[in-house]
Amino acid sequence: MKKYYAHSLPNRPRDEWESIDAHLFLTAENCAKFAEKFLSGDWGYNLGIDHDLGKYRLEVQARITGESVAPAEHAICGATYFEENPRFGGRMMSYLVAGHHGGLPNWTEGERPLKKRLFDDKTKDEIPDEAYDFLLKNMRNVLLPEFMKSKSSRAKIAFWMRMMFSCLVDADRISTEIFCNPGKSDERGKFLSISALKDKLDRYMTVKSSSSSENNAAPSGRKKINSIRNEILSYAREAAPSPPGFFSFSVPTGGGKTLSGMTFAIDHAVANGKDRIICVIPYTGIIEQTVDEFRRIFGEGQVVEHHSNVDNDDDTEMNRMACENWDAPIIVTTSVQFFESMYASSAKRCRKLHNIANSVILIDETQLIPSEWLTPCLESLKNLVSDYGATVILSTATQPSFPELGKVHEIIPDDANLYKRLKRIEIIYPSPDSRLEWIDVAAELKKHRQVMCIVNRKKSCRMLAEMYGEDAIHLSGNMCGENKSKIIKMIKEKLKNNEPLCVIATSLVEAGVDLDFPVVFREISGLDSIGQAGGRCNREGKLGLGTVIVFNSPESNDFGMKDSINSTLAVLRRGLPDLESPHFCRNFFDDYYRRTGVRAKGRNWIRQHFEDNASFTSPEFEFRTASEEFRIIDDQKSFIVPYGKSTEIVDRIKKNIMIGILPSKDDFRELQRYSVSVYRAKFEKMAACGLLCEFCDGMYLYKGVYSDKYGVIADF
Repeated sequence: MKKYYAHSLPNRPRDEWESIDAHLFLTAENCAKFAEKFLSGDWGYNLGIDHDLGKYRLEVQARITGESVAPAEHAICGATYFEENPRFGGRMMSYLVAGHHGGLPNWTEGERPLKKRLFDDKTKDEIPDEAYDFLLKNMRNVLLPEFMKSKSSRAKIAFWMRMMFSCLVDADRISTEIFCNPGKSDERGKFLSISALKDKLDRYMTVKSSSSSENNAAPSGRKKINSIRNEILSYAREAAPSPPGFFSFSVPTGGGKTLSGMTFAIDHAVANGKDRIICVIPYTGIIEQTVDEFRRIFGEGQVVEHHSNVDNDDDTEMNRMACENWDAPIIVTTSVQFFESMYASSAKRCRKLHNIANSVILIDETQLIPSEWLTPCLESLKNLVSDYGATVILSTATQPSFPELGKVHEIIPDDANLYKRLKRIEIIYPSPDSRLEWIDVAAELKKHRQVMCIVNRKKSCRMLAEMYGEDAIHLSGNMCGENKSKIIKMIKEKLKNNEPLCVIATSLVEAGVDLDFPVVFREISGLDSIGQAGGRCNREGKLGLGTVIVFNSPESNDFGMKDSINSTLAVLRRGLPDLESPHFCRNFFDDYYRRTGVRAKGRNWIRQHFEDNASFTSPEFEFRTASEEFRIIDDQKSFIVPYGKSTEIVDRIKKNIMIGILPSKDDFRELQRYSVSVYRAKFEKMAACGLLCEFCDGMYLYKGVYSDKYGVIADF
């Protein structure tokens, strides 16, 4: 019998190469194991046994053995087999096999749609009979898992298909790695258990709680806050053994919700046999301090940070590999990475999805779930909880109401009165028709020894800082991540030393940045942003009450925040919001979601792509189109700025390109720390003016003025 190979090894004899059947069996076993978490093990087994059927073709074998270098299609053969054999999975599996390298395809739209590939497939006739005999012998008859049997939602089928696709992609990559790179494979997944990490956290929290309780030298306000933080921690521990589901963690800013939330998550994971904790944080700019704190608790190598701005050069090989499939007990990622993966089509982005099943998902600053995509985001969370064994924790000081999620269990009991007991600020609102000129805002800021002013636009931020004068510290998205981190570190040092200080910033400081000013000015915005700005005022309770002054600028209500500002005004017209209630933002969010119609838009988007004209078992989904449309961040493009080590890295990349060495993933990750993003229209204007230079494919270097104080200086 002729021997067929799945993988060859250079400079090794053929009897040491991997046979197709060995690769298929290993992939099938891994894929079944992954899918069994959501009762789909037999489906996973069939995917693994079938996925490389096309490698039996002679021209594919010629490429594997080195007799040919011509490209050779192999994915469509297995896809066609499923299309023609519904009892083994049918068309739902065809999408997954056809895309296991190139990504989930469209049914009819764009280039190489699945419909055309399936019905034009001639390669299936080149597969030897023994390969089909092998499939028939090993394939399993399948039934839909119970949670999929309702025909009420085709979108559930699409979500399940992505989860199955994830199982196949990860199983295939791991099986290939075991044969082709066993040294790398041996490094995969050697993390501490969840129970061992819980022990580390318990020890840390015990020391932290006892030291705060015994600190008799602390001011009375600080003692009170520490006492309440310990109480919040107790509530988290008491609720942790609860069965999986949706939980809200409504804790006033400064109440220690990061560590208490992690305590709930890890205790809940141990009590309910969960595999990992996934912390979803809204912005890359605020993720660092969370990761630093977790690494102090759990150890440098135990926390995997996965987002666009992370530089993995100093990370372990084990952590770098865990970014590929999230096979680690603690993952810290961004809303963009998490939610876009839910609707992704690429094999790379979908690979980790199956490891989100049976996890605890801690969503920090829940109010920042992107409103434009609110319904698809919530729909993905509902699926994960109802069908894939996940628990979701919605953590914020300004909690929205999400009735579409059904029962959400509040971790903190209402009678705890935390918001009243932790009240540390007074918010002064403006009359609706008043306007404060920027020069007058600058004059008001100068009346205070330590003050922060948060404005809505980057342009306003720089202008106000210039009006204030040299002593103002500017902080905005015109600065790269490395620059912002240094500025925040400097601000904290000045606050610690009680130095005079004026910071003028955009809203990037409102979530996850622990700053503590006696006075905060806030340009009018959404009520949630005003509440979050208040969290940067008298945070540690050193004063009786801190002061937050809300003002209307000459530009307020004249640009993209009009809806959120109008919703704030609508709430204010009904009376001042009750800051002493955990629900003080709910009326605002209800008005804002109604005003913008985001729920209807989201439902229409789901219906358009995953419901209309979709057969339950023979779907016609446009996966790739949906993925291209689902972008959490508006249409933006980034470029590299001349700051820190960026010029050195760019020069190295350019020299390597000249000698034929292409940039690596690590090169791009390293550069992300020095990138700035702008809307596409501004990017194109900057390029037309010669301010941007492409130094490698799709990567641009900013050639204009970059100031350590203001960042990019480009007025358009």
